[in-house]
Amino acid sequence: MFFSLIGYSQSQKTIIEQSYIDYFNLPRESFFVHTNKSTYLTGENLWFKTYVFDKLNKLPSVSTKNIHLGLYDSIGNQISKKLLLGKNGTANGFFEIDSTFVSGTYYLKATTSWMKNFKEDDSFVQKIQIINPEK
Repeated sequence: MFFSLIGYSQSQKTIIEQSYIDYFNLPRESFFVHTNKSTYLTGENLWFKTYVFDKLNKLPSVSTKNIHLGLYDSIGNQISKKLLLGKNGTANGFFEIDSTFVSGTYYLKATTSWMKNFKEDDSFVQKIQIINPEK
């Protein structure tokens, strides 16, 4: 009976070790978003370019196709969102800052669906300011 318990614990350890190895062998993506500036007036456009990096191969992530971008207010409510087609690890576009925005702090967040497979959140978040001279 003692030997069967030792054999069982060793097989459990092997399963856990293999799961750990498999988890960290999966390719990971990292983001950077370049914006044209960090403070905007209503009526302007927030232009951006996204860069997705494959950490495993240390190259642009050519397999990433869907890039999700969201614009959030200071308490985390999503104000606007975009789904972009990634090409060779990049995508670009803009958010229109219209008169419905009130003055304050907002956040731009970029992520992919692949990133949801991991506990770590490698999404890119950038703080921006919006000024509405009328409100």
